[in-house]
Order: sequence, then C-alpha cells, then structure tokens
Amino acid sequence: MPPVRWADPGEEWFGVPFVITEMLPGRTFIGWEPHESLRDPAIAADVWRSTAAALPGFHRFDWESKLAGWDSPRPLREEVAYWDPVLARAPEPEWVAMGTSVRDRLLETIPDDAPVGLLHGDYQPGNALIDLFRPQGERLVAILDWELAGIGGQLLDVGWLQMMGDAESWHHDYQPLNPVPVKELAAIYEEGMKRGFPSIPWFRALAGYRFGSIACLNVKLHRRGQREDPLWERMAPSISALFGRAGELLQGANR
Repeated sequence: MPPVRWADPGEEWFGVPFVITEMLPGRTFIGWEPHESLRDPAIAADVWRSTAAALPGFHRFDWESKLAGWDSPRPLREEVAYWDPVLARAPEPEWVAMGTSVRDRLLETIPDDAPVGLLHGDYQPGNALIDLFRPQGERLVAILDWELAGIGGQLLDVGWLQMMGDAESWHHDYQPLNPVPVKELAAIYEEGMKRGFPSIPWFRALAGYRFGSIACLNVKLHRRGQREDPLWERMAPSISALFGRAGELLQGANR
C-alpha cells in the first residue's frame, strides 16, 4: 500500500478513524470498464500477472508479531455463515436458492489445510494502482483499499482475484478484460509462495458466493432507491453466473 504519513484512531476530524497516505502516480484497472490507456491486451495481461505476483509478499507478512491483537482469525465456517443474512435480502427467490445451495456445499467441503494470515479481502486489479510510465512487469505501484483486510483464510485473496477475472463467472454481456487464464494467476501465486495449494478452487467458489451475496444486497438497495447505483443493475445478470460457477467448482470437492 502507499506509505502512511499520518494515522489517527480518534474521530475528532472526520467522525471516523483515518489514515493519510502518500499520493502516488497511476490509475486503477477496472476490469469491466478499463480506462482507454489500459485496454491494450498486452497491458491488461501485465496488470493481471503483476497483481498475482505481488500477493505472496502480503501473505508472507509476519502478522502474529507485527499485528498482535489487531484482529482474531475468522474460521472458514464463520466466513461462510457471515453472508447468510446478506444473501437472505436478495430480491429474487432464484438467487436465494442458488446461493443457499452453494453455501451448503461450501460448508460440507471446508478444507483443513488452508493457510491463515493477513488477507486483503478485495484483492483484484481494480484495487491496484498502475503506472504505465514504468517498464512492463514493474507497473504495479501499490495495492489500495484495505478496509476489508483481516486475519483469516488467505487463499480467499487468490480465489477472489481468479473470480474477478473468470469469464465464466460473469454474464456474457458484462465481461472483465482479462487475457490471462485464471489458472495461470494461481500458478503465479503458488510460484511466489514456493508451494502448491490444492484448496484454491474451494476459495474461488467462496469468492463467487461472497460477491454474489454482496451483489444481491446491492441490487435490492438500488432497486428500492435506498442506495442508487446503476452499476449494480449491470451486475444483476451475473449473479446467477457467479453462483452457478461456484457450484461447478465445488462439484469435485471432497467432503
């Protein structure tokens, strides 16, 4: 992340705790509607690969000594259950049924070998700051938006990155620009960590369930005028795809 210049746990200035970071050059890569300067497939591929390659550096962070007392690890069963009330607010019964089926299968197949540590929580190129004036392979300047960070199953970051770039997780009318096969993104991560992780597909499914549930809630809020944002109506056709893809990934999972 950008260097932190000031932080205050109090709420005197803005009504909430805050941090002030150094301003860095670059722009973010929004996969579905990237800036015209980032639409070249070679540049887009570099962005996705660089984002995957940076993740092991965060996951190797010594959170037990340097973040002692900051957060308690959330067990995977609790992570899955956390989204129950969010999914329940979906405006379409079909979405609830599909999401519930995925949720049940996730709970039946929780991996017991997943590493625990610092995770970003929304790890994807949309939160990566890209500077095109740097050489290829060095364009990633910083990872932004750490408000969902915590301690838990770190492979969620890998699964989330893959889910965001997986064409089969999105409706054909609203596809992310990702020239890199999602299996390659996982391979880049595993190479950086110097080990393999057989449970990555489970976390890809968890990511799809998690984002699908979030989308259900936000579509409902938009349609009711409680939090209007046309983006979520664009996302709505992808909710079935997200849940459907998650279910496919879990078909081969063992109990």
